[in-house]
Amino acid sequence: MCTIINRKNVCLLLMAVLFVFSLSVKGSCGSESDDSNVWSYNNNDKENTLEISYKFNGTATQYAVIDLDDSYFRMVYNSNSTWGTSVILLPSFWTKSICDDNDDRDSLCQGAPIEISTVQIDGDDLVISIKGTIGGLSAQGQLQFLPPQYNSFSATVNMTISGDVDLDTSHTGEMFKPVTLSSMHVSSDKWDTQLAFAGSNTFTIPQKEWIMQPQDSVTKRRFGLVGGTSANLKTNAPTVEIVFAQPLQIAGWVTASDNTDDDNIGFWAASNQLLNSWQYTVTVKPHYSVPIYRFYNANNTDHFYTISEEEATTVPQPYEYEGIGYYACNTIGQNVLPLYRFHNPNTGEHFFTISREEKNTVPQPPYEYEGTGYYVYNNATENAYPVYRFYNPDSQLHFFTMSETEKNTISAPYIYEGIAFYTFKEEGMDCYRKIE
Repeated sequence: MCTIINRKNVCLLLMAVLFVFSLSVKGSCGSESDDSNVWSYNNNDKENTLEISYKFNGTATQYAVIDLDDSYFRMVYNSNSTWGTSVILLPSFWTKSICDDNDDRDSLCQGAPIEISTVQIDGDDLVISIKGTIGGLSAQGQLQFLPPQYNSFSATVNMTISGDVDLDTSHTGEMFKPVTLSSMHVSSDKWDTQLAFAGSNTFTIPQKEWIMQPQDSVTKRRFGLVGGTSANLKTNAPTVEIVFAQPLQIAGWVTASDNTDDDNIGFWAASNQLLNSWQYTVTVKPHYSVPIYRFYNANNTDHFYTISEEEATTVPQPYEYEGIGYYACNTIGQNVLPLYRFHNPNTGEHFFTISREEKNTVPQPPYEYEGTGYYVYNNATENAYPVYRFYNPDSQLHFFTMSETEKNTISAPYIYEGIAFYTFKEEGMDCYRKIE
């Protein structure tokens, strides 16, 4: 089990935070002399936090804060987002001895002070080195912040530890947790997170006890907590996604609470043995619909679709940008399914399918699986519209469109194959939708 995790009340007025130290960086759209894209950081002695921001074209867009009292770390994806789920940077673990001064937590070691060793620039990235001790273990780590993309902010975390502890073997599946997500959900309309996920599996948040028990846990590289807007508390809390270098056991616990100022959720990746080092990437992003950019290659008649603004700016010739094809979700949610993406280097085609059965029968080679493109629906739901799929047997290429006009005017040799999936016509639509 877990206990309520007390969290520092960091100011939610993001734009009011003063960052007094600035470091010029060559931005993704900048030049060597361009000082409009900068990393900024400030040691807030009153709160004992390190505050970080990134300014793009002179405007602060993304923020992060590291609480030095307990190693809790939070990020937001734009200035309209609010603080939500935290990442605990130091490991958590169950031990047979008392952990530091945490007598009230039985034998759970979780949250301890850290120090900032260095802050420096590495190319376009901001790199922060940290160190701390917890339960007899000495930890050193590095957070490498990548220049933010549109509505997305990521950092790679590398941690190493030295020392030894006597792990409590009665806590199988949660003995040693290299990373824990700490969040809050006290009711259906007061929360920082509304849903948990591990791989493509989603889990509802109960009022108390297990989200997923360790004995029932899944082993995944990717897990996280879904944010969004809760009716009576918060707007645009970020979805927090962790991607590990290796798969670990995922589980989580909820402590019953009605206090919105305290975290009552722990959701973690765990091992049944002490790990000496680990690496993961943490990404925060919105849980609402964002643009899908559409490109066309006149040489082979292939259409390409991407949710990535970074990828959209690097699509090579002869592809030509045609505009926004539709809007989709960039995070998993209840009833939202992954759209699998393939590439055929022989024809140049990019193929997409929501069907797991079809995914498993796509011939490889010549197709190469590229992962999840984005997330969509396989059923009609409020404000979600069909995307139609066509196939050209001459070129062996597929075409997808939401446009009723294109659907009704497309001609032979294209063959209509039906509705591929459902998604949105507008940006900012809620990606958490229950389908009755």
